Amino acid sequence: MRLQATYLEFMPLILILDDDQEFLDILKSYLQNHGFEVVTASYTADIFILIQEHQPRLIILDFLINGLNGGEICSVIKKNPQTVAIPVILMSAFDKLIYSLGNYGYDVFLSKPFDLTTILIHVKNLTHHDEL
Repeated sequence: MRLQATYLEFMPLILILDDDQEFLDILKSYLQNHGFEVVTASYTADIFILIQEHQPRLIILDFLINGLNGGEICSVIKKNPQTVAIPVILMSAFDKLIYSLGNYGYDVFLSKPFDLTTILIHVKNLTHHDEL
């Protein structure tokens, strides 16, 4: 039992926020299979509570979630001294948004749909994680 707890301590935790439950399930399963602990949420009201509770190593955030601007959420994350160092992957199905995103402070932007291998490369780079 202790071995499992020790292993979990080294698994980088990723917080994913998206209102598409099927997408959340697929991405969560994929990242867990590659050595990450994953927490998901589909409501923006949960994100700051989840950040405080779980202290994620990385946040993956949809640009448009339940009609709210994920870029603005990213901006709040990046302006808060307690969360500024957490890398954020911002993603959107509206790839033309990349030209009008402004300075939200995200670390990586991905256009949906994207290959799961692509996001895995970014996740590993941003968390400095190699599989155990």
